Amino acid sequence: MHDDGSARRKARKAALTPVAGDAADANPLTPFFAAPFAAAGGAPGVVTKRSSPPPQPMQENPMTRTRLSVLALAIALAAGAAAPARADDAAAVQITLKDHKFDPAEATVPAGKPIVIQLANQDATPAEFESKELRVEKVVAGGGAITVKVRALKPGRYRFFDDYHEATTEGFLVAQ
Repeated sequence: MHDDGSARRKARKAALTPVAGDAADANPLTPFFAAPFAAAGGAPGVVTKRSSPPPQPMQENPMTRTRLSVLALAIALAAGAAAPARADDAAAVQITLKDHKFDPAEATVPAGKPIVIQLANQDATPAEFESKELRVEKVVAGGGAITVKVRALKPGRYRFFDDYHEATTEGFLVAQ
């Protein structure tokens, strides 16, 4: 019959045996008091033998660094290629709101380019520039101005209006 318990006891005793010349050699109870501290690196004032060498720092692989750099560059290039057109490429449209009417009531914009609408409200009352087709909704104060950015549009006619006076205040963007 084989006794595994004795092998474990011998290993534990070897791990907790004080190094020769230590002050702990004089106290025969030191291994018992040091046992709870053994997992944390030993009891204060007790030097114990290590059962394994300390871990070595990981060596950096130059190929890993190169691969990560190439991956980061590929992601940056893909993000740049997928980015929407810049604001300086956008077509600007200036619209005035006066007496609850848009001027021009129908503005032509290039299709396939982002649009920047500059709306000046010359009325004393606020207005809400809105378009369900353009997915835009923005309030402009009386006597104020706003800038609305719109995505590139497919060719077509897109309605916008003042939500506060929808019955009388309507306009269109025509993308061609």
